[in-house]
Amino acid sequence: MTSTIQTSKGEVTLRIATIQDAPKVYDLRLEALRMHPDAFTADFSTTIDRGVQAWVKLIEDYGKDETGVIMIATCEDGLIGMAGLVRGHWPKTRHRADMWGVFVTPAWRGNRLCEGIVKNCLDWASSHQITAIMMGVNSTNVSAIHCYSHCGFYIYGTEPRAIYDQNVYYDEYLMIRLL
Repeated sequence: MTSTIQTSKGEVTLRIATIQDAPKVYDLRLEALRMHPDAFTADFSTTIDRGVQAWVKLIEDYGKDETGVIMIATCEDGLIGMAGLVRGHWPKTRHRADMWGVFVTPAWRGNRLCEGIVKNCLDWASSHQITAIMMGVNSTNVSAIHCYSHCGFYIYGTEPRAIYDQNVYYDEYLMIRLL
C-alpha cells in the first residue's frame, strides 16, 4: 500500500503508519485538533491525556488483527497528512469500515494529497474485503466534502448537532463509498 505523488513542492510518499511513526502521528493529530476543533469528534485535551502510547497501541492493534489502518503522507518536511480507517468489530459488520481523522497540513493543501490518502485507504479496504466505507464530515467543511465526493463518496444523511464545540453545534453529513 505504498505509493508516491509528485507535487509542485516535491515527492510525497503515501504508506501505512508503523509503530515507529506513532510520535509523529500523535503530533499531527494534535495539530489537526488544535487547528480545526469543529472538524473532529475527538478533542485536543483528551488526546493529550491519552498520550503517544495510545497511538502506539492503536497502530499495533490495527496491524495485529487487520481491524484498521492509519495511512500517512510523508516527505522531506516530515509527516504531512493522515487518515484512519477502522472496520466493524462484529462478524456481521466486518464488511464495512469508518474513515476518521483525515487531515493534511495547511502548507501542503491543494496538492491532491487528501485524495491520495483517501484512495490508498480505499485500496486497503478493498484488499481486506471491505465493501462500504462511511464517514461523517462537518456540513460546513466544503473543501472536505468536495474531496470526498471526488473520491466517490456521497451524502446519504445528516446527523444534526453531531459536534458541539465552543458553544456551537455542527451538523455532520454522513457520507458513504461502496466498493
